[in-house]
Amino acid sequence: MSTPANTTEQKVWLISGANRGIGFGLVNNLLTRPNVVVYAGAREPAKATELQKLAAEHNNLHIVKLTSGSVEEAKQVAATIEKQSGGLDYVIANAGIASMDHLLKSVPLEDVNEHFHVNVVGVLVLFQATLPLLLKRTTRVFQAVSSLAGSNAFALQLAGTPTGTYSLSKAALNYLVRRISVEHAEDGLIAITVHPGTVETDMSQKFLEKYESWKSTAIKPDDSAKALLAIADKATKETSGKFLNYDGTELPW
Repeated sequence: MSTPANTTEQKVWLISGANRGIGFGLVNNLLTRPNVVVYAGAREPAKATELQKLAAEHNNLHIVKLTSGSVEEAKQVAATIEKQSGGLDYVIANAGIASMDHLLKSVPLEDVNEHFHVNVVGVLVLFQATLPLLLKRTTRVFQAVSSLAGSNAFALQLAGTPTGTYSLSKAALNYLVRRISVEHAEDGLIAITVHPGTVETDMSQKFLEKYESWKSTAIKPDDSAKALLAIADKATKETSGKFLNYDGTELPW
């Protein structure tokens, strides 16, 4: 059994999509810990008012401009982190989109392309930019926020909902992170995907209003964030490459 990645030394975290929802919850919870440095990625930092308030109170929080899929911005963020902190212990790829307006028979192809660009290519771009920084540290955890909607085993339960495009992108994300874990096992990199639960966020609001049965099981962003951090804290080589529920149990692909 491997020792969990988290230790008492200072840890450096990067959270994408940190301006609201689960991402903001991740940042807010991390800042209650001692010995952390947090880089919070936001597409428009100047408009991330809640993050700005936190940054004014915590000198260990750094807001960085990070648009999912932007190679230039990802490289710039990596350069900033390397200059200021030397490396990264944890990356949580949280940024994503979920447009749930069409069944696959009628979905516009531009909608499919946008989902793959943000939810899949965006995570790959982030991984490529941050891998050298992870390898500079000993912890080396890359965690991507996926969804149960991306599980092949779960397709039947979502057959009547307009989540096909979102599900396609999350299924591809699951394979991406699984492949990362295989390619970099010898580097000691821990790469996992996590279903954050059915979470009450701006992104899921329309879906939850339409499907009451899902709304009854929804959890708050802060509770999801705490669960995702607990999984990152306990990450070991045995959990690398797995698709985990927010309670830490393994999910079917």
